[in-house]
Amino acid sequence: MDTIVDVARNKAAPLADLGSPESEPDPASAGTNAPRRRRLHQVLLYMRCLHLLSQTLAFSRAELRSKRLKPSAAVKKGETL
Repeated sequence: MDTIVDVARNKAAPLADLGSPESEPDPASAGTNAPRRRRLHQVLLYMRCLHLLSQTLAFSRAELRSKRLKPSAAVKKGETL
């Protein structure tokens, strides 16, 4: 997931689309949609991260309920890393 977040962050950078076929500007728009397209890709990648986090949380809850996952002492105390 860290890789997805890194890619999403780089999508905001102007050089992020270099080398990708979809980065070719449309002659009619003269590249005016490039910042919007980068932002859209960035939002979609962040949405993918949220989806992965949601799936992971649901899986963890199910494992806790079925007693297959045991929380550590630090988790029980609510400590953070």
